[in-house]
Amino acid sequence: MDSTNVISPERAWTDQISKIWDLEGQKVEVQIIANLGLWTRRVDIASKPEHFLLVSLKGSTVTPSLSGKLIYDETDKRGWYTDSVEVEIYFDNPNGLIRVDDSPETSGMVCSATTTTSIDFNMGTGFFGETSTGNVSASGSISSSWTESLEDFRFVRVASDIKVHHVLQLSAVKGGVYNTPTDLIDPTQFFSDVFSGHLPGKLKELPARATSSIGLVSQALFKSSREMSGTRELRIEIKYHLSCVEKTFQGVRVLASPKMTTIAAQLYSPIDFGAVD
Repeated sequence: MDSTNVISPERAWTDQISKIWDLEGQKVEVQIIANLGLWTRRVDIASKPEHFLLVSLKGSTVTPSLSGKLIYDETDKRGWYTDSVEVEIYFDNPNGLIRVDDSPETSGMVCSATTTTSIDFNMGTGFFGETSTGNVSASGSISSSWTESLEDFRFVRVASDIKVHHVLQLSAVKGGVYNTPTDLIDPTQFFSDVFSGHLPGKLKELPARATSSIGLVSQALFKSSREMSGTRELRIEIKYHLSCVEKTFQGVRVLASPKMTTIAAQLYSPIDFGAVD
């Protein structure tokens, strides 16, 4: 009967950075935590190994305001809030390396209340470090999974053979869908605002997830060729896009005057593929 053994990595470690920016008095943070695991697999005990590297961003976060409050949070101006987050995972020199899996999958228009990111990869039969699964009825697998709340956001997965590119985008605000910052204008409020003596066109309220910390869910699995050895630089790059929207007027028309800023953070980590030969 076939069986699959979940193999522990021969080497597991963590690399991380945390950076804080001041955005008009609002403290913004990006924290990158790279959970790394390295495996080797040999077809037979005498063959050269191929390596598997799992990169998991479990525990990584972006936070628009460390105080928990936006600097602008009124009916006529909201900011700075999370508009989108881009994550890229790749190597400076990809020769001899290939992406074999990444997670999670692209979501629908809005992620479910909880989103599970999962990698389950069957490495096949062979020798894994000191663990032998070298009979035809057994194989070794790599497994990694956890759950985050991404409510009111959509997840877009774009990957090539050598690079992972993930995008987390705000997709819903209270009272409607969100595609661009101008979607914060609520035209249904025009007449009720006028008759109540207020300036027309309130901005819609933002969901809690757009104004608080968001856990990053990206993970990727890379495999090396048997001919590759030495050290390569793993690069994890975050582009954190924040928006601020102010209500303006053109005659009787209510308009949105949006501003956007991008905060970039990088974690470069040397990976010694020969460390677990």
